Amino acid sequence: FRRVLFRSGFQFGLWGVLRGFGERFVGGNGFGEGDMEADEEYGTGTDLRKVINVAKMYGDLIAGEKLPITILKTLDFAYLKEKTKLLVEVMLVDMMQKKGGDEEAIIRIFSGAKEALQMVTGLNFFVENVVMQTDVVGGKDKEIVKNGCKAAKAALSLLAQLSAR
Repeated sequence: FRRVLFRSGFQFGLWGVLRGFGERFVGGNGFGEGDMEADEEYGTGTDLRKVINVAKMYGDLIAGEKLPITILKTLDFAYLKEKTKLLVEVMLVDMMQKKGGDEEAIIRIFSGAKEALQMVTGLNFFVENVVMQTDVVGGKDKEIVKNGCKAAKAALSLLAQLSAR
């Protein structure tokens, strides 16, 4: 029961941040249309430091498998606002760095998207077009992220095949 509360609390917290960035319909129908006020702490004036700190915290929770990748299930990855795009990019890069190139662990994390197959195509697009091209890290870390992206794409491709059946 505590685990469910933990996950739900962090998921709703992330959705509040994303609504503050201007994302619509995050958290399901009814949110984003004025039914819930966006958290003003993460509104238009949010500085880069806050975005990166929040992203790294969630990246760490996903890397530690305390939160599933499906916390991103309500996002439309092709049309993210600039701050949301940065947050998700840093989150996934941080998660891959924390896993240190452990392809099995990255595949296990991204395979969690089987619980929300609607996100597989968008997440695959984001990994390929944003995370794989990232300039957030360099050197050895960039290679770790590229290998992590390959592992993520392998898991997501398999899920895409399953959802096509």
